[in-house]
Amino acid sequence: MAFFYVEFLLIKILVILLLYSFRRTNSMWLIATSIDVIFSIALFINAFLFIPQAIKLYQTKDAKDLSKITFVGFCLTQLSAIAYGFLHRDYILTIGYLLALATCGTVTFLIFKYKS
Repeated sequence: MAFFYVEFLLIKILVILLLYSFRRTNSMWLIATSIDVIFSIALFINAFLFIPQAIKLYQTKDAKDLSKITFVGFCLTQLSAIAYGFLHRDYILTIGYLLALATCGTVTFLIFKYKS
């Protein structure tokens, strides 16, 4: 529930910044900067969304309801995003997805460890 509130708050901030930016002479710079900031925050939120799953897996030591294929797919997607960010020198994207890969990779490892 808290993450939905954060996403709603980020959208609200973006709308306010967009409306404000049209009053300024350099409006495109403000729009681009606002989107960059919100995207950066969203990347870090994405990375931290896997932590509750990892904690629950570690505490219960039960992964019967989780799909190995899904989490391996998440990891592969994150690896491709890291490669893309690195090749295009987008370091925010690269760092954000490295964090996501670390947390998702932890969940994936625990799934393979505890899957019966």
